[in-house]
Amino acid sequence: MGRKLTKKVVETKGSEDTYRTILYGEIEKLLPKNFKILNSIHIKYITDKGEIKKREFDGIILHKEFIIYEESSIKIPLHAKVKAVIETKPPTSKKVGIKQAYEGSDFLSSLLYFATNFKELWHNNRGELESIIFDESPEININNIAEAIIFKTFKEKKKVRIKKVKFTDAVVVKLLKQCMEFIENELSLIDPKVLEKSTGLLWARKLDSKTYESKKKSEELEHDARKAASYLLLDQLIFYIFLSFDIDKYPKLTKIIDLDEIRVNFKKVLKDDYSSIFGVDIINYLPKTQGTINTINEVIEIIHQIPFKKFQLDILGKIFHGLIPLKIRKYIAAFYTKNESALILAKLSINKWDDEVLDLACGSGTLLTAAYYIKKRLIEEKYTTDHHKMLIEHIYGNDVSIFAAHLATINLAF
Repeated sequence: MGRKLTKKVVETKGSEDTYRTILYGEIEKLLPKNFKILNSIHIKYITDKGEIKKREFDGIILHKEFIIYEESSIKIPLHAKVKAVIETKPPTSKKVGIKQAYEGSDFLSSLLYFATNFKELWHNNRGELESIIFDESPEININNIAEAIIFKTFKEKKKVRIKKVKFTDAVVVKLLKQCMEFIENELSLIDPKVLEKSTGLLWARKLDSKTYESKKKSEELEHDARKAASYLLLDQLIFYIFLSFDIDKYPKLTKIIDLDEIRVNFKKVLKDDYSSIFGVDIINYLPKTQGTINTINEVIEIIHQIPFKKFQLDILGKIFHGLIPLKIRKYIAAFYTKNESALILAKLSINKWDDEVLDLACGSGTLLTAAYYIKKRLIEEKYTTDHHKMLIEHIYGNDVSIFAAHLATINLAF
């Protein structure tokens, strides 16, 4: 999602003020034209006792009409509507400043507040605290933090317009992760334990219940369940769009006006086949709001722009191996096999196009997909007609994880 920072920025190793200034510069670029972010602003106020005091804020976002510029200062009237309050801490700090951000938003009557140490971003969402953990260095995280603040503040996403882009695996993965983030945000109010059960991540809790007695570990698993659910729904949307192009009885999926449109279409496919893909009913958990409908429409638009069929091997599996934390993957035996290794094994094992292939711990289906392509080369030497169904009938997979089995089906179908 984030743009690459310049070398000058990446090499910055400054104070909290330096990081904050860079962050606010990125936010400024993304703000709607009528809004402004103010950096390290002091506000004077009168106490109940008539005393004049001054309060400092690391940052506030507000409409430009409320900003009064004087010779050497900026004034904000008492009736100013502050959109969001931001509190920052240096990357070395273990604290992010949630308390100060909350108190600042209360003082300014702002509904939104954010707190960050450039490794984590905390914010309030409908009365609940939420956090986003970033994996890169603080310098690299800045762009993503800026985009997250803009998204959460204005509840709108920049339209993704793809023009003259070379579609590499990395580009597709980046776009799909962006779609996942959109869906994940819509699932933020759903009980994560429900999503654990639906996605199959409940296995991790059952197989190592002692570890997940810890509140921190339990919350991590709940967060992963939400991510897995967003990924499952994304896969379902992609797969349905493919089916609707190939099979006339499935209505085309473009812009929707109601989530029930998707739910009804998924049920039509489920009656015919593909229970491992559409059997998990994530769409039913989404809030029935116009904002959610707008989000799903944007995801559908992005999917339509990506030429999936030009990729031959396991694109979605590349996201999968990094999606679930290593500890959880260990417990459900969902290890990722590289495409190159899978192809070598398939070449050594398969001699005829109708050889039976069975993988009892198939994960995302990398080995099964490699076997499919080896068998496809062999059958093309004998037949020229469409032979997809003939090949699939000789390939079998099984996995303890619903999530992994889902991905294996997706990869074989593509």
